[in-house]
Amino acid sequence: MNDSAYAAPHSDVVDTSQENWNNSLAVNLTGTMMCTREVLKNMIPRQTGSIISLSSIAGVTGIPGGSAYSATKSGIIGFTQTLAMEVGKDNIRANSITPAFVATEKNLNGLRNLAKQKGMSYEEFMDKMLQHYALKRVAKPSEVATVALFLASDDASAITGQNLIVSCGFQMMHPGMIS
Repeated sequence: MNDSAYAAPHSDVVDTSQENWNNSLAVNLTGTMMCTREVLKNMIPRQTGSIISLSSIAGVTGIPGGSAYSATKSGIIGFTQTLAMEVGKDNIRANSITPAFVATEKNLNGLRNLAKQKGMSYEEFMDKMLQHYALKRVAKPSEVATVALFLASDDASAITGQNLIVSCGFQMMHPGMIS
């Protein structure tokens, strides 16, 4: 599974620097392509494999101030679909997983800091954020991992070129981020 991510500092497109744009492309999109290219060198001769790339809900809904990140994560979805068509003849499947917020310790600490910046308690901030999730909760890392394990398994042998959204229903409730 390929999980590379660079999130440039948030800025509107008009204020996005060429350096931040290029760094996002280099890590998120070019990095995904390069890792995939290398693993294919072993999969193609074996005529089997499953490639799973990680996108982000930002690649489906966009996020204000995150144009570079959103563009690269959307690009991963298109890359995955094209890849599936290219390597299907080699019995290789390619899919992507698109999580929204995932409750890792790093992410939760980031939310605590963001809540503080906004002058809110962590609990208030979470209540506001979870209004944008159909399930009223965020995904656990194990839930994303379970989807990856499924896609890599023989149970998913007929699934390729798909983007599975693992977001607790975020994209259905709100097309953007918390303001």
